[in-house]
Amino acid sequence: MLKEYMDKKGNEYAPFDKTRVHRIYALLKPHIKEAKYRVHIMGTNGKGSTGRFITQSLHEAGFSVLHFTSPHLFEYKERFFINDKDVDSKTLEKAHEFLQSFDFITEASYFEYSFFLCLVLAKGFDYLVAEAGVGGEYDATSCISYQASIYTPIDFDHKDYLGDTLESIATTKLKAMQGLTFIGKQQDIVKNIAKDIARTKDIKLVFQTSPCNEVKAYALKYHLYPFLESNLTLASLFLDSIKVPLLTKPLSLRGRLERLKENLYIDVGHNAHAARNLTSIFKDIVLIYNTYKDKDYEEILKILKPVVKEVLIYKVDNYRILDLKTLQSTLDKLDIKHGLYNGKALKSSDTYVVFGSFSLIEAFLKEYEDKK
Repeated sequence: MLKEYMDKKGNEYAPFDKTRVHRIYALLKPHIKEAKYRVHIMGTNGKGSTGRFITQSLHEAGFSVLHFTSPHLFEYKERFFINDKDVDSKTLEKAHEFLQSFDFITEASYFEYSFFLCLVLAKGFDYLVAEAGVGGEYDATSCISYQASIYTPIDFDHKDYLGDTLESIATTKLKAMQGLTFIGKQQDIVKNIAKDIARTKDIKLVFQTSPCNEVKAYALKYHLYPFLESNLTLASLFLDSIKVPLLTKPLSLRGRLERLKENLYIDVGHNAHAARNLTSIFKDIVLIYNTYKDKDYEEILKILKPVVKEVLIYKVDNYRILDLKTLQSTLDKLDIKHGLYNGKALKSSDTYVVFGSFSLIEAFLKEYEDKK
């Protein structure tokens, strides 16, 4: 069974090996038929929504398409969005059984195996929209060829893997560019690195500009926040290049500053860029928060402090979560009022934003749905 296999795979230590995924893919490639047109989405924030805007647009235009994304909120199958819904369990299990017929596949890490499942599921499709995991040039998703690359905003995140300067982070991501490459809103240093790499690779760059009238109309109709409108603008540039019209239906993706009710929002933001997006939208909020210990949580809280009246710490059972005392002492250091979330009814006079890791949003949503 796939679930048991992936649970075991997730607990295994897979040392960093930039050649492993390429070795496995070379052995697997003769046995699969890749999607005809492959799109690679990289960046720090906005990959999921940008990819989903593209995927839904392609489906509405009559194309078969798979959107590979990560991580998932509730179920593993959420990583494989086929046409207009998550893959069904039976189809996913068959893809797993196919991969298990190859002895060499056992070497793959959790994320590498997930991507190989994606390639099997996208067999013969018109389009594959693949979202990178952590990196760029050494990411598992970079083992195949692409006709187009799309870069959402690049900022600080995963410093332990990508480096602690914006230049190093941008370089490793941008080195993965292939085919016609679309560059979303970026700082000047990132744009310059993109131009240098594109010149070396003889790749044409398309830089994001102001939203077109169709994007503005869609954003107005569905009340998109500025960062989502920006992601849609980037998606529209790619869609224009292949002459596919913009989607007409609402975005089908949970947790992207999603409003659960009048004064309650959830957002899977977990880095400084996402925090800055929040400060441009809200003020005087109660932040329901927790974070992974490998995130730059002090910097994130510094950014959020001007718009936060209180932080309620939501306890999450996950080995990656920061220990409670460290989070409390950080909030004390920043002079931010805080307490523990107790599950009681939220005050109608306050605005609450649940912001942080995917595991936080998952835990909160499960509790919220159970109470309905």
